[in-house]
Amino acid sequence: EKGIVQVWQTESNIKLMNYIKENNIKIVGIDNQISTKYNSEYLKTAINKYDKITAEKIYCLDTTINALYFNKELFKDEPNETKSKFQKNKSELVKIFSEFNLKIDSLLRQKNYSNSQSSLLTLKKVIQNKIYLSQTYLNINKYGTQRDSIMTSNLKWIMDSLAPNKKIIVWAHNSHVSKT
Repeated sequence: EKGIVQVWQTESNIKLMNYIKENNIKIVGIDNQISTKYNSEYLKTAINKYDKITAEKIYCLDTTINALYFNKELFKDEPNETKSKFQKNKSELVKIFSEFNLKIDSLLRQKNYSNSQSSLLTLKKVIQNKIYLSQTYLNINKYGTQRDSIMTSNLKWIMDSLAPNKKIIVWAHNSHVSKT
């Protein structure tokens, strides 16, 4: 329930997830979208290991943005309070994300974080994706294209950085993989 959005929570996928658990198969997500509170909770937990104050700020801003994103007022043509609040929170979140990515770069240079390199690189990639995708939040037509572009980039990154020369199975919706 905390790993994938509700539409994928089917009986056959429960069997698949149990198989993955039973066989200790590593699973890595490549999609980055405004979807559930679990994405915000993942960020909070991951960042909390390195900076508790930043983790809490990011969690508050990210959950606020998620809630505002699903408000019908956000996509109306005229300016409104929801749009203004959304833009303000989004700008603040992008600023904090950018600052935290600099901290990750610093941590990656420190020897005492060498065992955390894969986690830090993944966290940095997630944050970069969220910054990149945030540029299109209010443009529905551009958002879908941008999201697919990010997923392609993430898959290439996983193949090159996290799992070079490893067998990879890609599980994706047809609407994403059918595009050029």
